[in-house]
Amino acid sequence: MIDSVIRDSVNPLHRLIPTLTGQRVVLRALTPDDRAGLLAIYGDSRVMRYTGEPPFASLDTVDQMLASVAALAHTHASYEWGIAITADTGKEVVIGTCSLHSFSDDRQQCEVGCLLNAQYWRQGYTRDALLVLFDHARTLGITTVWAEIDASNTASIGLFADLGFIFQGENGQGDCLYSREITLEFPSSLSKCDE
Repeated sequence: MIDSVIRDSVNPLHRLIPTLTGQRVVLRALTPDDRAGLLAIYGDSRVMRYTGEPPFASLDTVDQMLASVAALAHTHASYEWGIAITADTGKEVVIGTCSLHSFSDDRQQCEVGCLLNAQYWRQGYTRDALLVLFDHARTLGITTVWAEIDASNTASIGLFADLGFIFQGENGQGDCLYSREITLEFPSSLSKCDE
């Protein structure tokens, strides 16, 4: 708790991206200290396979991303958190990212996005992160979240289906649209498997 208070007072981005705590993850603002972890995520072709973007080639690209994340948060267009866990070394490491973006005009609906380091797939981290993110989204007055998922990304489709997302149709670009009202609590009996 003290660490998050110190972080929040030093970096104004932490005021826009509050630290959120889940069962096994902490969602927090990204910092330059996360560069190597972010490159491990965004530089991996397996992780980037369904994003429509090429893998990041260098830390320079990560720096551009961090600048973009900060600029978008300051204009309230998008909020992106690092998904952090405590590693075996006792140090907090970022293993993924998740975001709220593409808000409706009334800011009651938005898209959710997430990426996770392939080393941590199928261990429940994305699920835990999304549940924490949805709880926070409710406090912002968001009532519906949606996800655009590549039609061949069966792991993500399964995860979002387990979280109660319902298929809404295709966007004409090979992605399927899923949405979920988040005004109610998520059932505790949901599967704990994720991508």
